[in-house]
Amino acid sequence: MNRALIAAVAAVGLFALGCDNKTDAEKAAENTGDKAAKVLEKAKDHSEAGTDAAKERADALEKGAKDGADAIQSNIDDLIGKAKAAVKDQKWSDAENYVKQIDAAKNKLPETARAKVDAALAEVKKLIEAGKATGISMPK
Repeated sequence: MNRALIAAVAAVGLFALGCDNKTDAEKAAENTGDKAAKVLEKAKDHSEAGTDAAKERADALEKGAKDGADAIQSNIDDLIGKAKAAVKDQKWSDAENYVKQIDAAKNKLPETARAKVDAALAEVKKLIEAGKATGISMPK
């Protein structure tokens, strides 16, 4: 019976040892899980920061493009005014030179802005042709 008792105590001891190892393994797994969660959280934070930075860069590029288009449009408006003034003064070569400059500049504008420029340009070209044909100054 002593042997049975010793065997039972040994079995309980081994079982307890096994539980301690399992507890250590569980602790290690939890620790690893916690570390993985922290790494995942940091990755998420970095991803969000990268997304925010990309959005800021895209916004800056969009603003730069809009500012550039506004400057081009302003230059074209100025050239259209000069072309009309040249027509009024019967300076046909000057007016045609302004038309060439406008044609070159309008291609740098977005499609939506080109329609307005094309309409103004068509008007100036008609004034030039009519003025050259009649030799008289056209009204502004």
